[in-house]
Amino acid sequence: MVAANRNAPAGGTARGAGDEHRGALANDYSTRGRRLPPYAKRQAARLRDPNATVWVVTGPAAWRWAHERINGNGYTWNGPESTQLVVVAPVDDDPTAMDWRGIAGHDPVLLVRVGDVDGAFLRALVEALMRDGVRRVLGQDGTLFEAVRA
Repeated sequence: MVAANRNAPAGGTARGAGDEHRGALANDYSTRGRRLPPYAKRQAARLRDPNATVWVVTGPAAWRWAHERINGNGYTWNGPESTQLVVVAPVDDDPTAMDWRGIAGHDPVLLVRVGDVDGAFLRALVEALMRDGVRRVLGQDGTLFEAVRA
């Protein structure tokens, strides 16, 4: 499975069948030897809600961005009714070493860059998300990446 930029010219991309929620963490919370991204375990119960919107934030100021939203500093993202959930992809960690299965089924996952982020890191992050079941990733610039199955 590879990530395809839907905005790229030529070639087209194939979508997977259906957009059903695939039970994020519903039956299996093991990490298969990989650790969960920051804030995923804390929000595990709400990640089971198929209506939740997941934001993956990365960049030098990602921790502050996520902390402000999760801890309520003027935002409403932390209440029991909240459907906007945040996980962090730390730029100093390898995104392929993390278990992203908990956010599968929340397509499109919204990717927020807070500061400069290396292109190779972003590509590895998008590929790791898709490897673990995310079908679509939407960047803040409107770029849509979709999983393409060979």
